[in-house]
Amino acid sequence: MAPLALLLCGLVTVSVALSGYWVYVMTSAAASSLGVASVILLRRLGQVSLGQAAFMGVGAFGAAASWEELKVPYVVALFGGIALAGCIGVACGLPALRIRGLNLTVVTLAVGVFFSDRVFRWYWFSGGEQGGRSLGRPWLFESDLRFMWFSWAVAVGVIILIENLARGLRGRIFRTLQESEVACMAVGLNPRRYKIMGFALSAMVAATGGILFGSLQGRIGQENFGFLASMTMLIGGVIAGSGSLFASFVGGLLITASPEILKILWNPEYSQFVLGTFLLASSRMLPEGIFGLWASTAAAVARRTGELKTKGRAAGLSDPELAGAAFPASVVNVGGVAQERD
Repeated sequence: MAPLALLLCGLVTVSVALSGYWVYVMTSAAASSLGVASVILLRRLGQVSLGQAAFMGVGAFGAAASWEELKVPYVVALFGGIALAGCIGVACGLPALRIRGLNLTVVTLAVGVFFSDRVFRWYWFSGGEQGGRSLGRPWLFESDLRFMWFSWAVAVGVIILIENLARGLRGRIFRTLQESEVACMAVGLNPRRYKIMGFALSAMVAATGGILFGSLQGRIGQENFGFLASMTMLIGGVIAGSGSLFASFVGGLLITASPEILKILWNPEYSQFVLGTFLLASSRMLPEGIFGLWASTAAAVARRTGELKTKGRAAGLSDPELAGAAFPASVVNVGGVAQERD
């Protein structure tokens, strides 16, 4: 709950104390967090994708086309874009049934380039190279501030839903697939089914972020979902860590806020250089990412607190007396009397 509490404090601070431009930045961070979450979800399967921006674009252009041409409500456009991206994710997951590792990464790169340079230039789908598509907002959340809260509510809801799924039976199967497909087949599971499911879920999560980004911009074009966007999402996922999908909040805020902070402190043109430096440093010093450091620190504090409480009960002290107490590891409680272990 601590990351969610910090996020809530940050949103309240932006709403009350900062300018409207930071509201835009935080809304963009919500969309980026979902893109990073889609990367982390695939990493749970032991896969690396360089085509996540393509899924974001499919969702955004699909929702925008139905919004413009069919005049459907925003919720219908939202779920329509997500469903379309899920179908594309299933198609892109088929190569993962036979290849993996670097070869699969190259295939996802080719898919991303194909969508960016070809599909997103088709007039009937994206409005053409110069036209683009417009996408509105829900009528209750048309103002920038309200849409920021709406975007983060959607992002947190989606990530909690996927995290609960990842901690359940299917999540354990995903982790087993990451370690060994043979082990899955040995217990009667079908790896093909779960690989395709993972790609479909990842595409749908990325598409949700793309739709939020499209609503934030108001009008989107082919240049919004290029190869550089996929690389940025991947860097955010690696730096944040794949231990939990809540790490995507860290990655989304990092890749969105770092250029804005550099505008104040240095030069925004070096944002990719800074992210690359963070990537190299985290790979060397934080193999589990920033969120992994957070989790390990919290576990160490909880373990230490538990040890102090255990020793306090062994010595017959109450919790308030533990603050200044230090007990040797050999103290045990025998028959209600504190004694020393041989």
